[in-house]
Amino acid sequence: MYVKEICLEGFKSYATRTVVSGFDPFFNAITGLNGSGKSNILDSICFVLGITNLQQVRASNLQELVYKQGQAGITKATVSVVFDNSDRSRSPLGYEDSQEITVTRQIVVGGRNKYLINGHLAQPNRVQNLFHSVQLNVNNPHFLIMQGRITKVLNMKPPEILSMLEEAAGTRMYETKKEAALKTLEKKQSKVDEIDKLLDHEILPALEKLRKERMQYMQWANGNAELDRLRRFCVAYEFVQAEKIRDSAVSRVDQIKANISEIDDNTERTNIGKNIKELQKSLEERDYAVKKTEDGAADLKKRVEDLSRNLEEYEKEYQARVPTYGVLAGKSSGNEEKCLEDQLGDAKAAVGNAETELKQLKTKISHCERELKEKRQQLSSKHEEAVAVEKELIFRRKDVETLKMALESNPYEEGQMEALQKDRQAEIEVVQRLRDEVRILSGQLANVHFTYRDPVNNFDRAKVKGVVAKLIKVKDSSAMTALEVAAGGKLYNVVVDTENTGKQLLQNGDLRRRVTIIPLNKIQSHIVPSRVQHAAVRLVGDGNAELALSLVGYDEEVKTAMAYVFGSTFVCRNVDAAKEVAFSREICTPSVTLEGDIFQPSGLLTGGSRK
Repeated sequence: MYVKEICLEGFKSYATRTVVSGFDPFFNAITGLNGSGKSNILDSICFVLGITNLQQVRASNLQELVYKQGQAGITKATVSVVFDNSDRSRSPLGYEDSQEITVTRQIVVGGRNKYLINGHLAQPNRVQNLFHSVQLNVNNPHFLIMQGRITKVLNMKPPEILSMLEEAAGTRMYETKKEAALKTLEKKQSKVDEIDKLLDHEILPALEKLRKERMQYMQWANGNAELDRLRRFCVAYEFVQAEKIRDSAVSRVDQIKANISEIDDNTERTNIGKNIKELQKSLEERDYAVKKTEDGAADLKKRVEDLSRNLEEYEKEYQARVPTYGVLAGKSSGNEEKCLEDQLGDAKAAVGNAETELKQLKTKISHCERELKEKRQQLSSKHEEAVAVEKELIFRRKDVETLKMALESNPYEEGQMEALQKDRQAEIEVVQRLRDEVRILSGQLANVHFTYRDPVNNFDRAKVKGVVAKLIKVKDSSAMTALEVAAGGKLYNVVVDTENTGKQLLQNGDLRRRVTIIPLNKIQSHIVPSRVQHAAVRLVGDGNAELALSLVGYDEEVKTAMAYVFGSTFVCRNVDAAKEVAFSREICTPSVTLEGDIFQPSGLLTGGSRK
């Protein structure tokens, strides 16, 4: 690549557009009178090549490169250099297909500066890289050798000559880039050290604290959920017990009512018996009163007959005495006559009284007979009730005897109830202890539980396969710790069929924790090649290094997710095998021991307590 043509406009002494052409591929010389602008052509080439030391082009700032520093109405300077690029073996990188390369630089009074490559804007670094790729470094102190410096070049020391040769060969550019890259690496390393320090002293302790708080929160949340569940269980248990108590109370009430009715029946029966006795007694009293009344009536009747007889005798005697003693009667004293009349009146009165009393006794007797008849009817009805009660009493006594026999046949032992109560209390304590263990395990394995709400109506839950930890089955129990460490946080990722399902879960699934979702149709797995697996077997022996994916069982539909989680790590039987696998140049794959120690190909080791 060589200069083919130069176009100047507004640069130093070239106010108007000037094209300098006819350059030779090997050697060129510019001649002319003093002040004709020979040096300005060389300065324009240095200007396009991006010189930084403006003293080399006899200027203190870019504004001095504009014609008369912009005071003649020209406010910008533009220089375009056309390079012939027909020799592809010496063309810059990326421009092998271009026959010509035009590099333009333009400055405007006020400080604006821009580059163009083939008419397209370009950054200064891109222009410098273009020239560096063809060993053109205008900022090399030996790029321009002015008059009077030939002797100085000849008297250079070996390091200076080596530097000049490196510049001429183009290797200096790479040394410069190497130094710049080393400085950048040093700055980046200092930032990395600062970030590591920040991680070790601030972020990691805070993260550990947050992890502990998260674990405590999960335990609290699980405990709270368990408490709510137990409360609901207690309420349900109390409700069931209350129903049982209510039923037993209702049955007891019914039993008490039955007892009360039975007692009432017994009371009625007792009262019936008493009534019967009282009726019998009253009947006897009535019979006795009737008999006594009949006796009294007979006496009265006898007395009436006696009085009637006496009266007749007195009347006969009186009639007999009236004719004989008529005169005497008239002459006798009034006292005797009066005495007889009085006796007769008294006798009549006594007879009237006796008749009256007799009538009263007859009435009383008829009344007593009617009452006796009623009492006898009542007695017969009560007698029938008494017979029925007696039969029922006999039946109840038989029931009591049957219950006594059944109670005696029941093998009940003294103290058996107390023993059953003790066994029940022991079983309750065992159940409570198991519940506590389940709650502790739930707190430790909170990430394994994944609950969500259907994001849309009629959502097919079969699209959500579940947490990785629940989708695998460990073939070798001794490798459980190693598999857990190999999977890391991926063990708690959620596997779904497509990314749309994962999007729906994240937006409307009402998730209770942050989750990472693995869509089976998008996830890209990187399984350790079989060549590397065979190399690991050859290096540490068969059975000492196995791919983690081969130690777990899973359904074929989640194979891609399992390969993503377990397909890039070896599980080794011991530390030596893990170290050989991780640091071997042929294998260079992360490895995990059965105890959970991790060996990374980068040299990072992780291990320690798993409690």
